[in-house]
Amino acid sequence: MNTYLRLNNKSTGRAISTVRNQPLRPMVQLIYDGLGNKLEKKEIVRLSDNPLLYVTDYLKESELP
Repeated sequence: MNTYLRLNNKSTGRAISTVRNQPLRPMVQLIYDGLGNKLEKKEIVRLSDNPLLYVTDYLKESELP
């Protein structure tokens, strides 16, 4: 089962792994940008490398845009 996340910049992604010792700062494969547009090239963001980005909500697949 996939875990979908909404970030504080309103983008949406799928958690693909967690960083050792930082389980709340996963690597996220972005699926939608902050406007709800599906990204053609899925960008991977490591939240531990981006201190200004954080998870604001967890989503079910049925809640995706």
